[in-house]
This record gives sequence, C-alpha cells and structure tokens, in this order.
Amino acid sequence: LIATSACSVYADFIVNTVKPFIDGKFRTRPGREDTGIMGASLGALSPQYAMYEYPDVFGKAGLFSPPHDSSAEV
Repeated sequence: LIATSACSVYADFIVNTVKPFIDGKFRTRPGREDTGIMGASLGALSPQYAMYEYPDVFGKAGLFSPPHDSSAEV
C-alpha cells in the first residue's frame, strides 16, 4: 500500500509537473507514442505504475530488474 501511494505521488509529479515543463521549454514530441518512462531495480516499480495509471501519456516503459515477489499466489 505504501509503495502504491509513493508511486502514485511520483507518477502524478512526472505527468503534471515535469513533463509539461520539459514539453514547454524544449522541442519535444509530446505525444504518447514518443513518451517513455524508465527505471531499474526498485526504481522500476514507479514506471510500471505510471504506464498503467497514465496510458494516455506513456506509450512505452523500460523496466529493468523490477523486484516482484514470485512467491506470492497469483
């Protein structure tokens, strides 16, 4: 629950603060098909969350060695 909350705050910050700032200051391709987010290890959880929470913003994600619990029942 805490990780989801932290991921939510982080994704919201990226989508509503960082991305508009970057797109406003630099010549970018702001569309979904040209916007990606990446993370490694524990840092891969936030991009994964952002992809599912904001599918209209992120068209791709790089998730390198995400820490998933393989012992949990699915």
